[in-house]
Amino acid sequence: MPNPISGQSPERIITLPDDAGLVLFDLLGRLIEDEKGRRLVDLGLHDAEIWALNTFYCLLERSEANSFKPNYASLLDAARSNILTENGGPWPRHRDE
Repeated sequence: MPNPISGQSPERIITLPDDAGLVLFDLLGRLIEDEKGRRLVDLGLHDAEIWALNTFYCLLERSEANSFKPNYASLLDAARSNILTENGGPWPRHRDE
């Protein structure tokens, strides 16, 4: 859809580390494909936000070759572990509990 200001349909170029791309692909796949977006709707998100996440998921899906590998689960576990290590452990909200 064209931008109402410019009249053009600009695209963004987003670069993700491989680990983040794999983890996001898996998360969005579960939320959008497996659960049909039900939890996203239950969060009270606007439908446009869910469609935007779906668009992002579809873009990730086109570039995510690891999902076809027989060792996908171990690749995903390694990616999750790498992200935690790079960021100093669990998300801060879990540290206070």
